[in-house]
Amino acid sequence: MKLSISTRIFIGFTVVIIAFASTCAYTIYKMNELRQTVTLLWEEVMPVSEQLKELSRKVTAPSAFLELEQPRDAQWLARLLPSTDPFRHTRRIERRLNQLGDHPLLPLADQATMKGSAEALRALRTGATFRARVVPDLELPELESNERIFRWLVGQTASMARDGELAATSPEVQSIGRLLRDINRTVIRSARQVAGPVGELSGRVASNEKTTTVAVSVIAGVATVLSLFILLMMQLTLKPIRALREGAQRIASG
Repeated sequence: MKLSISTRIFIGFTVVIIAFASTCAYTIYKMNELRQTVTLLWEEVMPVSEQLKELSRKVTAPSAFLELEQPRDAQWLARLLPSTDPFRHTRRIERRLNQLGDHPLLPLADQATMKGSAEALRALRTGATFRARVVPDLELPELESNERIFRWLVGQTASMARDGELAATSPEVQSIGRLLRDINRTVIRSARQVAGPVGELSGRVASNEKTTTVAVSVIAGVATVLSLFILLMMQLTLKPIRALREGAQRIASG
């Protein structure tokens, strides 16, 4: 069936519009996907990683003064220990890791990593091994949680340090040193585990950006070539009409 000139023109414009609309729709879709991945990386995963590193620094700071090599070490220890409070930070980080463990944009392996890190922090807060790390010579009161045990030790150690009665060999210093090292090891291990998904997401962002750029460039190029082809086809279609018009003008002029 032979199409009329107006029908050909209409079809040509329709094809051009569809081509460019498809390019725009695909670009919007890929950019939205890229934005979600970047948001997950920078607003959710990276802050948790930084919080773990900051907690490690907080726990490490008082450890430097536990040897009590200088008279001022006990004073610094009395100032730093009460502000450490690692369990308050681990509870917040644990909640964020559990939320990331259910995030739909994370692969299943990364979700399992996040939940594993959260479980390690929970075990640190509630596990029975925490009490076992306390020096046996130290008599602990009947406290039901690891957090309260740690706070009691911090209070005892800081009080003795302020009074100048603390020694490096005292059970309080040895116990608090063991606990701080255990906390720091768990936190560093969790930070390393979280670093895996951070690297994977960074690689995915770079890959998506490259794929999107190539795909949009190809689609835009195809749409441009198609538009030029439609324009050429319209010119060839309208050529007989121009010839007829020019012939009519010559007849009219005699």
